[in-house]
Amino acid sequence: MPQKTPQIDWETWNLAESLKQDIENVQNEMSGMTPRELYNLPSYTNVAKYLVRRPSEYAMHGTETNYPTVDPVEVIENVLIDGNSYYKVEDIEHIRRSEFVYRVDLDTWTEEITYILTCYPIEEGAFYFWESWEIETAPYEGGEVSRTCTYTQYYKTQGMDDKTADNLKVENEIVIPFLPWVKISWKHGTSLIGEVKESVVRLEAVYRIVSTTNNEGGKSYITGIDNTAKLKTTPLNFGIGVRILPPNANFVKDPVDTGRVDLLKWETDKLWDGIEKATSVVSVDKLAVLSGESRTIAEKPLLMLAEDLRKLFTDFLYEIYETLMGVPGTEEPTVSYASLRVPTQFSTPDMEVNVLDRALLGKAIDDEEWRQKIRYLLGLDSTQKTDSTPVILPDENIMSPKSKDYKQTGDK
Repeated sequence: MPQKTPQIDWETWNLAESLKQDIENVQNEMSGMTPRELYNLPSYTNVAKYLVRRPSEYAMHGTETNYPTVDPVEVIENVLIDGNSYYKVEDIEHIRRSEFVYRVDLDTWTEEITYILTCYPIEEGAFYFWESWEIETAPYEGGEVSRTCTYTQYYKTQGMDDKTADNLKVENEIVIPFLPWVKISWKHGTSLIGEVKESVVRLEAVYRIVSTTNNEGGKSYITGIDNTAKLKTTPLNFGIGVRILPPNANFVKDPVDTGRVDLLKWETDKLWDGIEKATSVVSVDKLAVLSGESRTIAEKPLLMLAEDLRKLFTDFLYEIYETLMGVPGTEEPTVSYASLRVPTQFSTPDMEVNVLDRALLGKAIDDEEWRQKIRYLLGLDSTQKTDSTPVILPDENIMSPKSKDYKQTGDK
């Protein structure tokens, strides 16, 4: 007897294909994005943002400098996103990053900027305004070389492409004392996100697949129905506030493909592991379950990355200083960083106060540092004015090092 050809459930097939195609489209679209676009993309994982913000905040939070318009965290975030950042500098009060750098030429040996062209939209995006700065060198007396910078304004254009940039018409041109641009670059000018772009894209795709699987697995179905008209007596959201069911009807949950989910979880762990090894951005979750020597070993790559970022920022400030040395009011940069080490945790406030007292007695900290920490423990504002003399009420276990009755362990 001939077998009846099984009918394909085209509705289910089309749904599965559309979900698969959607994930593939997302991957293809993300693969064509720049690191900046990936960073700004609303995503399920936010891994691109994490890769930038984690080391930036870790390395630069609490940094202080005498260049007021330079935000340390923002500087490092931007260079990790783009690989290269360009700052226009006029004086230490006017330093700003430009998003409209179109073309840059660098000296082959020193990597200093020799030419920079900017373009930005004007008149609500109907036209574009172009400017350029170019270093020119010429022989000088005694065999030395003189350096001048030519600043050029061009007539506005309606387009912004290479052909337009190659055919700009000069509107105004003047000579200025120095080229007012400073570049800061991450290693080889490569974005931290760009270094692991394929893993970031795949991780986002995996999260979408798992999300879809979870959504499908959370649905319920009704069995035992011989007439779909009977469903009218059942609320639309099955399982929520159901009061009436047709006779012999049952709710059945769609089983989740646990094997597939386990494979996806395995892939997620491997992707994260590879990203951490490539970037040194160790996750908070991994460190949270470690302590002692294990935590020190796991945290070491992040510490080294933070130290590199701090050196990069310090060098950047000195690049600005060397550029502005001829400008009145230019000061040599000063910068101070917060400790990268996690402070020792104390089980009680009394124990912490005791350690602070001993640190003050041993001159490991000064009176002001002691006062600020004590105020912090008391929940007081650090800017509130009080008597600068530290005072602690006597206790049978704790005494201030300024008390005549205070004795260190081992004192006789």
